[in-house]
Amino acid sequence: MRRGRLGWVLNPVPHESEYVTLICRLNKENNGFHSFLLFGRIDRAKPSKIREDDPWWENGRRLELRELYEATQEISTTGTRLDLGPSAAVPKDLFVSKV
Repeated sequence: MRRGRLGWVLNPVPHESEYVTLICRLNKENNGFHSFLLFGRIDRAKPSKIREDDPWWENGRRLELRELYEATQEISTTGTRLDLGPSAAVPKDLFVSKV
């Protein structure tokens, strides 16, 4: 990813790809959280650089930490992508990766 581009680096663990996964994205300064997304599975086997506008983020459910338990129960029961609902929109003000 070129310097100044917005995005994150995802380092998946292949043998854990079927587990429910919480991705915690850091803010621009990397000193706090920007957002949390819950995935039913991670469909990437190798490290990936993911830009802010990548449609891959739509596979997860954006949530507040207070929603974590209920969302985890729902996704582990259904084994599929959760209903994204209005709180799931991925914001456009993402941080610049230091990679």
